[in-house]
Amino acid sequence: MQQKEVDTGVKHCEDGGRSGNSEVLEAGKCKKMYSLPENSRRNRKWQIPSILQGNKLAPKGHIKSIAEQKQEGVRIFIMLYKEVELALGINSEYSKRTLMRLHPNIKVMRHPDHVSSTVYLWAHHEKLVIIDQSVAFVGGIDLAYGRWDDNEHRLTDVGSVKRVTTGPSLCSLPVETAESMESLSLKDKKEPTKNLPALKSGDDMDSKLKGIGKASKLSKFSLYRQLHRHPLRGADSLSSVDSASRYYNHCRSRQHLIHGLKPHLKLFRSSSGSEQGLFRSAMDTGSIRSLQTGVGELHGETRFWHGKDYCNFVFKDWVQLDKPFADFIDRYSTPRMPWHDIGSVVHGKAARDVARHFIQRWNFTKIMKSKYRSLSYPFLLPKSHATAHELKYQVPGSIRANVQLLRSAADWSAGIKYHEESIHTAYVHVIENSKHYIYIENQFFISCADDKVVFNKIGDAIAQRILRAYRESQRYRVYVVIPLLPGFEGDISTGGGNALQAIMHFNFRTMCRGENSILGQLKTELGNQWINYISFCGLRTHAELEGNLVTELIYVHSKLLIADDNTVIIGSANINDRSMLGKRDSEMAIIVQDTETVPSVMDGKEYEAGRFAQGLRLQCFRVVLGYLSDPSEDIQDPVSDKFFKEVWVSTAARNATIYDKVFRCLPSDEVQTLIQLRDFITKPILAKEDPVRAEEELKKIRGFLVQFPFNFLSGEYLLPSVGTKEAMVPMEVWT
Repeated sequence: MQQKEVDTGVKHCEDGGRSGNSEVLEAGKCKKMYSLPENSRRNRKWQIPSILQGNKLAPKGHIKSIAEQKQEGVRIFIMLYKEVELALGINSEYSKRTLMRLHPNIKVMRHPDHVSSTVYLWAHHEKLVIIDQSVAFVGGIDLAYGRWDDNEHRLTDVGSVKRVTTGPSLCSLPVETAESMESLSLKDKKEPTKNLPALKSGDDMDSKLKGIGKASKLSKFSLYRQLHRHPLRGADSLSSVDSASRYYNHCRSRQHLIHGLKPHLKLFRSSSGSEQGLFRSAMDTGSIRSLQTGVGELHGETRFWHGKDYCNFVFKDWVQLDKPFADFIDRYSTPRMPWHDIGSVVHGKAARDVARHFIQRWNFTKIMKSKYRSLSYPFLLPKSHATAHELKYQVPGSIRANVQLLRSAADWSAGIKYHEESIHTAYVHVIENSKHYIYIENQFFISCADDKVVFNKIGDAIAQRILRAYRESQRYRVYVVIPLLPGFEGDISTGGGNALQAIMHFNFRTMCRGENSILGQLKTELGNQWINYISFCGLRTHAELEGNLVTELIYVHSKLLIADDNTVIIGSANINDRSMLGKRDSEMAIIVQDTETVPSVMDGKEYEAGRFAQGLRLQCFRVVLGYLSDPSEDIQDPVSDKFFKEVWVSTAARNATIYDKVFRCLPSDEVQTLIQLRDFITKPILAKEDPVRAEEELKKIRGFLVQFPFNFLSGEYLLPSVGTKEAMVPMEVWT
């Protein structure tokens, strides 16, 4: 892309839900073009046209309603990554077919054509939503299962379906009654709950559905009416995997879709006007406490995640993707894996550049694939930068700043002659020129070039910057937050699968194992003093599920760098060669440099911090350290010894120690070989042996931050063994 800085409005959107809410907020106002480049790669990042993402209580955000807006309608252009089906079962053909059936204004392309392009190893990995070429969402949040989350990172979501002695289900409702849900009449949450007459069920006279919640104002578009008119083929109910047992009895899937997509239902009026409903007694207690969340207040057992949106992909990968509302793991026994992510929204000239990238890819695909050469797939034209300042709408809370678009692009992905790796260049430049600290959240951490297997220079830049600070006797801090385990299905109690271990090998090779690693480079000169400069952490949380204490790691999917409280990089690019080298996966990111400052403190001295960068860094710290509702701890100065040692490092170490004591978590520093692993998992667990004492220990946990276990399986060779299918894959697939 053109290398320039533009003054534009920018806002960060954390943990999926926020980005989703922003999209819903703005999508209802667009007039001409709504483009959605979406892709899939590792971790079954499947496009889900059947499940509302983000704020599930807002049918206004549904793609079909956007296409129907105004008399002329809104044109929607979507680009999906076309996977190699033998390697990745994400079923993008189903996504395309389902989306195209919604409305003639929706056009969907898939790319690449693997045979003609000979591209089999690389993927489109960018995640963009562009509205009228004036507003653009850029980040790491896929439009896919399991991506919605908020700052609470819940482990449990048992749901609103529960066996009781008598009563109805929705199965006997006529279509007219279901359509009348469009004009819902909801009681205020402060009013006492009334016991209302029950509806008879033709399928199960011994079961009753109970739900409660607070709905948002409904738009003219009725998702429920559309589901009746255009039922999803093959869609299943919202039941748990044990749906044939005590929790649920199957009814016709169409009515279950309606109920499942309305978790906020409290009571409704039938077409005759009589009050009938789904209710909970005020004396009932659910598996989830009432919570104030980013999507409004949910009560009791109301669901957040429907069907395959409730997932734990390390425990089990997705199956039956054409049945989005069918659970595939038992939510009564298996906790979900919370999702930690970030995106951004830009306006004006920066949004114009994002649109130009999409248009370049769209037109390139139209030319290259004969099936898209018809007039029904138009060529797209970019708008002029001269009118970029004419914003008819803007996402609230945006901050003016200098924003530059970055990307990884090549001939196969964008049709350009020379590849571009400006994301990689920006990361290295920002790290080398940072003066006080860098904060990184990323899904992968594969770097430290040996120019044989790994080629990106990000890890080397970090090591060299720390060495420079040591030689100049400067305080300098590096914060790295990554997932405790890679996002591949595998039973970690037996060592995990070959794919999981391969990524672990390259993560450890970057952090701490071997002379090329960051710690390997530092220890040569610093010895053990490296601990004063850099911290590697993961995220973990715990909960009670059906009376049992459970824990799970929080999956870090962010692609974020913050430096010196004045510079931010947010995008889709992981820290690995696939994302950074430009010739491999396609990526998109933005670099933000603040122009507005606020008074602050850095290294104990007065400092003018960037308004956007500092605000984002403080928000990230509050979330992972557990200070969202408690401002008592001073986290203003990220460089001071008091914060780095007594707050950050101390919190991570204490939390990790408690989790190890209560749950004997994996990965663990105690386990360095597979023999030790077999012995480790046979020992008693405090959470099961003495739950009362375990709960007392868990009260000492603060936030989600835990130390990264450097020694896990350090005595094992983690690359795939000869003869396995993973060993036959080229090494660059893992890096």
